[in-house]
Amino acid sequence: MSKPSSLFVSPLTAIERASLQAMNRHHRHAATRQRAHGVLLSSDGWSVKEITAILGVNRQSVASWQHAWEQQGLCGLLDKPRGGRPPRLNAAEVELALELVNEEPRQLKKAVGMLEEKTGKTISTKTLKRLCKAAGLSWKRVRTSLKS
Repeated sequence: MSKPSSLFVSPLTAIERASLQAMNRHHRHAATRQRAHGVLLSSDGWSVKEITAILGVNRQSVASWQHAWEQQGLCGLLDKPRGGRPPRLNAAEVELALELVNEEPRQLKKAVGMLEEKTGKTISTKTLKRLCKAAGLSWKRVRTSLKS
């Protein structure tokens, strides 16, 4: 069983080409723009090896983009939803954490301890800092100088 030396997408219609060109220019995600560019290059007769050199990706990526285009069209080039770890705190607990930080803004460890007492959930000070940053709070260095 021999592998083909190069893969190409089937010829594009005018509407498909216009859609891919618009996606290549205007999509908000760079990875999606790159996939559209790869499919356009393939339809123009560029080999997989040449596309990998132009776009700086590996051969398997280009082949998977072409396969996704053939199977699903434009939807195949979009990012699929990915799951992550569920958040430790719900919205009410986040509000409580921010209130505790506002009471003692310089003592995050104390706020973490009080949050654990009230909710029974443990979070790190780094997690608390991320919550505060997302809420628009910022940290500034406290000056110890006694300049007059």
